[in-house]
Amino acid sequence: MQNVTWVGKTTRRATLSCRAKLSRRVARDSGKLLEWIGRAKQSAVPRELQNYAKGLEQEWSSIKPAMDLPWNNARAEGHVNRIKMIKKSMYGRGNIDVLRIRVFALGP
Repeated sequence: MQNVTWVGKTTRRATLSCRAKLSRRVARDSGKLLEWIGRAKQSAVPRELQNYAKGLEQEWSSIKPAMDLPWNNARAEGHVNRIKMIKKSMYGRGNIDVLRIRVFALGP
């Protein structure tokens, strides 16, 4: 049982290491990522990494524009996070009108 745990941890570590290297290597270049997916599916890498590559390939229609286009939704996500934090801080102490006042008062 200990050997199985050790192999699992080693595989997980190798997978995370490969993901980190992959993110640095193919930064904003969908062509390189597609090449990497093809190589990962055909090579003798751990099954987890092959499954990760297959998952990327299945979601390719969403991944390609995210990598090729210069836009992202970081600003919108930041505002959503800010509103959620305001909402959590006033849990049980107000209604939508008070929340609206606090959101607009604090500003972006």
